[in-house]
Amino acid sequence: MNIKTIEVENFRLLESVSLSLERETTVIVGRNNSGKTSLTELFRRLLSDSKPKFQLEDFSLSAHENFWNAFKLAFIENEEAATIRKELPTIEVRLLVSYKDEIENNKNFSALSDFIIDLDQNCSEALIIIRYELREGSIHNFFDSLGICSLKARKKVDLTSSSEIS
Repeated sequence: MNIKTIEVENFRLLESVSLSLERETTVIVGRNNSGKTSLTELFRRLLSDSKPKFQLEDFSLSAHENFWNAFKLAFIENEEAATIRKELPTIEVRLLVSYKDEIENNKNFSALSDFIIDLDQNCSEALIIIRYELREGSIHNFFDSLGICSLKARKKVDLTSSSEIS
């Protein structure tokens, strides 16, 4: 089996990236600060033996405004958790995997069996989606851990304007 494409959203420099991989070898080349290390770090975490851990700093810069908007929904507008969660960004990885060779050679593809959801014999690809998002019921704990809630308590900052907080 081989990975045909990789799509990454909201991880560090990889705001929205799609890579097509060659069957044998793919060389990733780019200028400094173009996302090569971000890509390798993402896969290092996903392939490690332990559960992947991410921090706020691991989200792309474009996603940070969504966190701020979610904070305002939670602590200023007192919105429901479902509404707040829609605003919170996720880190997402999509892998398109081909298992055509395994089918043609009657090889075992049990490692992929959890991702093969149809019985169409003409289908030889599986889409694996890995998404990192905030756990249910942990929105307030997340913002508390960032220390943002103390800003609200001090009332020195107008929380309706993100331009005053850097």
